[in-house]
Amino acid sequence: MPILLELADRLREARVFSYAPVTDYHVGASILAVSGRICDGANIEIVTLSETGHAEEMAAKSLVMAGEIQLSGRRFIKAVAVCSEGKTAPCGRCRQILEEFCDNCLVIKVDLEENILRISSLERLLPDAFGPSTLGID
Repeated sequence: MPILLELADRLREARVFSYAPVTDYHVGASILAVSGRICDGANIEIVTLSETGHAEEMAAKSLVMAGEIQLSGRRFIKAVAVCSEGKTAPCGRCRQILEEFCDNCLVIKVDLEENILRISSLERLLPDAFGPSTLGID
């Protein structure tokens, strides 16, 4: 449990780097890899919004670029913590991105005061997911 608290503690700082000039909706994410490495991300809006990078996406892709797939394999995400306004997170797009890189990881929703609101599993949030295993890619 201490590692989950560490993930929650990192979110305020991650959220500070969010760039959301259109929606003013700021999101921070921290991902724990199976190697123990932690990477943070924040949403970065582009004015058209369709090219916006989501916080969970940015953290996951940063871990890919840091060599986590070579170190731990494709299913390198152990847990993800997300901080945003409201009670729902991650969004459907981010759930699909997480599915690409985890084996039913923990998903922790944290409020703006860094309180853990909910701990769930990706499988619960994205049942019957279409992912690499669907195509026989493991």
